[in-house]
Amino acid sequence: MNSIEALTKIVDELEHRIAELEGNRLDKGKLKAYIDTKMGVSKRTGSAFTPPTEAEVQEYVKEIQYQWKEKYSAKWVVDHYAQSGWRLDNGNPMKDWKSAVRLHYVEPYVQSKGTSKVSYCASSGMPKDKCQCKYCRKV
Repeated sequence: MNSIEALTKIVDELEHRIAELEGNRLDKGKLKAYIDTKMGVSKRTGSAFTPPTEAEVQEYVKEIQYQWKEKYSAKWVVDHYAQSGWRLDNGNPMKDWKSAVRLHYVEPYVQSKGTSKVSYCASSGMPKDKCQCKYCRKV
């Protein structure tokens, strides 16, 4: 399905939803939330999701000073999510590709001072030395 067909389907669905809401007193707040959800608008940022390029993903990984986990790369991440229509494994539209990259595909650079592995927090997925949850935070 190309983007024009997808948008046409969304518009048809929205027209149906508007007619349904008008019959039950139109609730504009619910309609806006419904439209935002269908269009992939983030509640946090208020903007629609824009898929990144390989160069943007690679630049972001360098910027946060992380390295790719064993089998992953910027090309792999972009291809993987492009194939699924930039949807998460649970079927929801992706809202923040940077968090997906941080949580699943990269890890901090490991210094060669006797440590060969990085331990991760089970609740946040972040390295334990950078995690701020109540279990990892140093008192």
